[in-house]
Amino acid sequence: SGIIIAIGNILYLRWIDKVSIGRGKGMKRIWLLLLCLLFSLTLGSYNRAAAAGILSDVEVGFNNSYNLGEWTPIRVTINNTGHEIEGSLEVVVPASRDTDAIYSVPVNVPASSVKEYTIYAKIQRYTRSLDISLVGKNNKVIEKSTIKTLTHITEQGYMLGILTEDNASLGYWKDGLDTHPIFSDYQPISLSVESLPDRAEVMDNFGIIVLNNIETGNLREKQISALDSWVKGGGILIIGTGPNARRTLSGLSPGIIPVTTETTKNLESLGALEAKAGRPISGDSLPMVDLKSDKGFVVLQEDDIPLISLHSVGGGFVYTSAFDLGTEPILSWPGNKVLWERVLSDTLPYQRVMSLQTPSYMYINTTPQDLLGNIQAMELPPASIILFIFLLYLGITGPLNYIVLKKLDKREWSWVTIPALSIIFAGIIYGFGFTTKGNETIMNTISIVNLHDGSSQAELREHVGVFFPGRGDYIIDIDSSSLVSVGQDMDYGYYHQASDTAQVEARVTQGGSSRVEFDNVNVWMMKAFMIDKQLVDMGSVDAELTFNNNEITGRLTNNTDFPLENFVLHLGSAYQKLGNIASGESKNVSLDLSGLYNDMVDDVFPYGNFSTDASEYRKQDIRRDLFWSLVADQGGNVDYSPGSNLKADFFAFFEGGAEDKVRINNKEPDKAEGSGIILGTVDIGWNMTGPVFIPDELVRVTLEEEMSHNVKQDQHEPYTHFYDYDSYAVYSVDLDPFLDLEDMVVSIETGSDMGKTTIYNSNEDEFLEVDGNTIYVFGENMDWYIGDNNKAYIKLEPLQHEYMAFVPPSVTIEGRID
Repeated sequence: SGIIIAIGNILYLRWIDKVSIGRGKGMKRIWLLLLCLLFSLTLGSYNRAAAAGILSDVEVGFNNSYNLGEWTPIRVTINNTGHEIEGSLEVVVPASRDTDAIYSVPVNVPASSVKEYTIYAKIQRYTRSLDISLVGKNNKVIEKSTIKTLTHITEQGYMLGILTEDNASLGYWKDGLDTHPIFSDYQPISLSVESLPDRAEVMDNFGIIVLNNIETGNLREKQISALDSWVKGGGILIIGTGPNARRTLSGLSPGIIPVTTETTKNLESLGALEAKAGRPISGDSLPMVDLKSDKGFVVLQEDDIPLISLHSVGGGFVYTSAFDLGTEPILSWPGNKVLWERVLSDTLPYQRVMSLQTPSYMYINTTPQDLLGNIQAMELPPASIILFIFLLYLGITGPLNYIVLKKLDKREWSWVTIPALSIIFAGIIYGFGFTTKGNETIMNTISIVNLHDGSSQAELREHVGVFFPGRGDYIIDIDSSSLVSVGQDMDYGYYHQASDTAQVEARVTQGGSSRVEFDNVNVWMMKAFMIDKQLVDMGSVDAELTFNNNEITGRLTNNTDFPLENFVLHLGSAYQKLGNIASGESKNVSLDLSGLYNDMVDDVFPYGNFSTDASEYRKQDIRRDLFWSLVADQGGNVDYSPGSNLKADFFAFFEGGAEDKVRINNKEPDKAEGSGIILGTVDIGWNMTGPVFIPDELVRVTLEEEMSHNVKQDQHEPYTHFYDYDSYAVYSVDLDPFLDLEDMVVSIETGSDMGKTTIYNSNEDEFLEVDGNTIYVFGENMDWYIGDNNKAYIKLEPLQHEYMAFVPPSVTIEGRID
């Protein structure tokens, strides 16, 4: 701008010089010209200086680390030393294999002020750099900052948050354990009162959070709410207390941390900690507090003194230790993290353990977004009709046209008749396509609801597809502050191509409400986006169920606002179809645990058994695909942790739709369709009397990888792989939840004639061989085979030199309750 002003001044003064007279006046004009030039260049330099360095601080994710497919906060500080800035902050992120998405927030920074903004972006493909731009009202880039040091979390890892005011005391959490799968591959993230996210969607980045020695009373209300929602949604929280118990627990919600602490004392005997971790402690005593709670159960104790307690909250787990995690002798103890590896392995459900060991284990190949196009407007016209029109066109424009013109002796008219017939048939084809596709804007929504256990609150994710009947630009306004994302097709290991060569899929604007802009959409095209909502009041599914002698009986009530269809209750390999349940209706439950999971897969939505009505067929087809991707592909594992209530899973379908008001180019969609699935769990009581039979689905059998050699547990199938003759596997059977049974008999079935089976005998301190494939533990031999940790250990060795695969032992328990 300064150069332009200078050139203008020069031209103006030269014109003045031509019409002026006098040598002296000419010299004055030269001096005036130089002064104007100097002023103009100074002004231009000032403008550039005012614009430079405005984006003074930019952080992507957590310490410039991000999780693929999760909401990544991008914090930007704008240091405005010049005039008022009004415009937007924008970040370009990979949305799919060859497209980008732009996420933006409006900004208004007064002159000479500093403001901080946060953009939430969902990165769907690996990238090492991101561009963040400050854009003015005229769509001109004021300044751009490129972050080139990004670190992504691999499909084998997760983020572990460390929330403390004394980072040095928890420094040992920043190094993984090579031989311990839960803590072998994770990215440690230091958190503080200031940096703890205040949105539950962002908290989902963390698999585990360790909280110790921090004044939680300083946390903001939104941060506490986000932490609560994260735990209820499946988070794992590890809390250290000890002398700092009061300040560490004071700000947390009682519903999440249902423990109280009494007086501080010194624990003189540390044998339980040493035994659990298998590492000696070089210390005489450990400062601790008395943990008191009416809920949960004690995971580890020393002479009836609780050391670690576990509370199951919704779908999450809260571990509270009676001691500080960052003081001596814990700080320098080689077993400080091995302790938690073993505690989590022993108490978490199988699927949660697998999600930490290999997060991609929970990855869904078929996403609901793939199903949005299953509407009539997106269907191709029947091939038979297209073929008929094509053959008719050939017949009329060819032989018939020639015969008619020849009979009229007007064959030269073919120059007119053939183009005319082509135009007519083009109109017919367009009319046929218009009749099939229509000219309506159609919105299709697939809703996925995860009900929080024991609560009416839920996490809601809406996959929305909009069918556009005409070419053009479209603006979609969502009357909600929920986070909206575009893009899909995550592919682990594939890096996104450079942003400057990728096409922009959409622009997402965040703020009080959300907006998605799609530019230059083709005719009859569908575009998709996703809405994440937290803590939606969806009602509840309540149950009064009791487990008794291999059967679950009781009553289940639908207290949601929706009529639920195709309701199925399932536990492990067993299931029961309850059909349709109206809002407020109850149904009786009689679930036999001897069922087969594969039968449910074939029985709920069998192929070739759908209605002949097209719309009904599409609805059933969508539900079948949702069932396969969200339920069937996850396997028939029991979501059960020792000491907690047994839980049964359920799923059901409902007629869904977008919860928030959606407008397309400032109008409501012409037509809206929707379907939804509700997923959740219900508690099952253990109040039994008389004879009891507990099937193998409810007894935890764990491969002890540290005690085994050259074997690996299959992630998706119930097989252990043995790679050579020297391989052997050691399995532990957790019997702690069942030791109150009278006359208990434990039957351990190995089921293989190709392997040698031994069981650990604590009296002999070695594994002893047994006859046959079944081991019985009862009566006096229980003291031999069940150790102080209430576990039995079985060792399996192959009898052949080549590679083999075995199913882990299965365990059933019989007894009685008086």
